Amino acid sequence: MSLEVEINFCLNFLKTLDGQKSSVYSPASLLNALTLLYIGSSGETAEELSKIVGGKNQTKAGIIDYYSKLFKRHKCDDIDVEDLCYLPSEKKLKKYDKQDFDVVENSEYDAKNEKTDKDEDDTENDEEVCDDEELYSSEEEEDTTPSSKMIIANQLFVSEMIEVKKAFEELLNEKFDDKIEKINFNNEAATKKVNLKAV
Repeated sequence: MSLEVEINFCLNFLKTLDGQKSSVYSPASLLNALTLLYIGSSGETAEELSKIVGGKNQTKAGIIDYYSKLFKRHKCDDIDVEDLCYLPSEKKLKKYDKQDFDVVENSEYDAKNEKTDKDEDDTENDEEVCDDEELYSSEEEEDTTPSSKMIIANQLFVSEMIEVKKAFEELLNEKFDDKIEKINFNNEAATKKVNLKAV
């Protein structure tokens, strides 16, 4: 991975843009987003993305090392790409999974709160039974597949036709370093649709 790869990516991307229309893009943001996709991909997808973000003959470790430094250089110190990629070894997982806990005895607590604890346990057990009955009696099966969304952006554009709530605008300005801009999305000169498949 090198500056040459970044420059080649920028030049190749410029070739795909329409020369008759204005457009604004951030090559660094595109490369960062593609790198995150590459890290989570495998097979053909990983091979194709590695050609874009890594150039020729680059290992996954080399690409991750380069982009980790790039993220840190661009004030993303709280993101460590290596932590996103590698799980701890199985031995470490087992080590933390089977910890022994010290038993602490407190006779004053036991004598004083025994009755209160028993009453609370009875109430909780009654509530748990009710919750279980509701779960089992439901005819609809819910999808329990875990999923998440990742939105990668370096600037936010909102329609000038809407009003952004003040608290939301303050949060966005804080997260995007005051890079929130109102534009008219119907104005072709102000907006550009990007086809990422052509990159």
